[in-house]
Amino acid sequence: MFIRRLILQETHPKIKIIRDIPFKLDINLIVDDSKHSGNNVGKTTLLKIIDICLGQKDKSSIYTDQETNLINQPLKNYIHTNKVEAILELSKSIDNLNNVNQKADYFISVGLFSHGKRKINNVEKNIDDEYLPTLKEIIFDYVEPYPRYTDLIKKFVRVEIDAGSYKLLRFSPNKILSNLTYRLIYNFLFNLIDTEDNIKLANTRLNSKKFDEEIANFNKFLEKKDIKNLEQTIFNQSIFIKKLTKQIKENVSDDNFLFKMEKSKKLKNEIGLITQSLGSLEFQINMIQQNLEYTFQSKKDLSPEVLQTLYNETRELKVDLEKTFNDLVIFNDSLVKNKVKYYESVLKTKSNEFKEIQEYKKSLKKEYKSLASSIEEYDFDNADELYNNLVQEQAKLLELQSLQLELKNLNTSKESNLNDIADLETTLNFNPKEADDNLDIFNKYFQKNTKDVLKNEYHLGYNTSINDFPLSLFATDESISIGTKKGLISVFDISYLQYAKETNKQVPYFIVYDVIETIENDILTRLFNLVKTMNCQYIVAVLNEKIKDIDVISENDKILTLTKENKLFMI
Repeated sequence: MFIRRLILQETHPKIKIIRDIPFKLDINLIVDDSKHSGNNVGKTTLLKIIDICLGQKDKSSIYTDQETNLINQPLKNYIHTNKVEAILELSKSIDNLNNVNQKADYFISVGLFSHGKRKINNVEKNIDDEYLPTLKEIIFDYVEPYPRYTDLIKKFVRVEIDAGSYKLLRFSPNKILSNLTYRLIYNFLFNLIDTEDNIKLANTRLNSKKFDEEIANFNKFLEKKDIKNLEQTIFNQSIFIKKLTKQIKENVSDDNFLFKMEKSKKLKNEIGLITQSLGSLEFQINMIQQNLEYTFQSKKDLSPEVLQTLYNETRELKVDLEKTFNDLVIFNDSLVKNKVKYYESVLKTKSNEFKEIQEYKKSLKKEYKSLASSIEEYDFDNADELYNNLVQEQAKLLELQSLQLELKNLNTSKESNLNDIADLETTLNFNPKEADDNLDIFNKYFQKNTKDVLKNEYHLGYNTSINDFPLSLFATDESISIGTKKGLISVFDISYLQYAKETNKQVPYFIVYDVIETIENDILTRLFNLVKTMNCQYIVAVLNEKIKDIDVISENDKILTLTKENKLFMI
């Protein structure tokens, strides 16, 4: 995938092109020719806009200084007032990139203002559910959730590198990214393990994180309930219930007292429910009786004389009636009889049901009175209070035991997941050949390029232990300057694109950089020469002072020159 064009335009009150910037193969320089650094002409801002189009969520970085957090208010107001939009065109092939008469393969548009929409090929996309997954499929031909797209793309778009940082292998601006996450990334980029195994590794990692979070949330929940030790709390609750049970037995001499108390409460509850059912049935019976009375009254109101009048009026309207008046009388009588028969049948059924339930209620009340009389000789009120306390405390114990079971299941699942990780790690440790073979392909380019550009040979090694960082860097000479480190990052990324081409890996064939001023000029010259031999894009923001004496750079390589009078947004 290549970057073909970037368009910045106002969309309010009407469309107005601010910048139309074409990109090409090899070197693409955004040059600050303001004579002094720090004039904020927009060279870094342009790279940030590319980053935003490729998935960076924070649009405020366009007008907010990364180090001081100061806001460029005029620029912010301009973007929001004029609804400034960025359109990034992508090409799948060099032919499409070079052919200006051919439509780009993809159009990525982002409203840079607050709540501005994101679109791909003019179709609006929600950033998390649609925009990022679509970009992942377009750019990497990959649809699995891990490694995340936002982690992968930072390998190719390095616009958050400050002047003193060194992020060759740990390239993500997310400083807390774990070794395991980097392993997923590099497993994908270098095909260090099978895709299926990498998906398994991602899922076990995701599950492990999920279990840790659930257990942490569970413990917070226990803290809120003032439970410091669940096992001890359950033990204490069990002892308390035994004491309460003993106290109840001491209060009465009847060994069946607890059974009788529980039975009496159940009977009381059941009697209450049956009373509700009887009330509902009584209402239904009343409604049926009302319908019967209404039916009888309707029959009286609709006398033969009324029917005769209705029949005659219908005939006067010249309606062709096939039935005689006698037919009409017979039909009406039949209709009324059927309704009466139906209502009487339902009334009989409901009445019988009412009587049966009423008899059942009487039997329950009789049983309840018998039980109540058998425990009246004891201190019923005190016993009832103790019994209610016992029921409440037993409910608390059940809740605690339920929490205990839930926590046990979580820990069991976590342990099982850790075993899966251990099994997978063992598998990977015993099968490092594929990883070594693929790294050999990469190192073939990396060793040559570092020797040619940096005059020092570097190569990567693979660490099989899942808990370790997946890659290690080795050099013939361990001493290295800041400028050489910056150059090494570029050589590393360029070498990767050579590896990707040889292995037919679908990735971005562009690398985007900010801050290359610290790279020594002789290294930079050799780096530019290397880029010109490749079918890739090296997109860099740089001061003109830095490159003015580098012969390999032509005016054609400067795709955009900015000055204090000609800033990016022309304001």
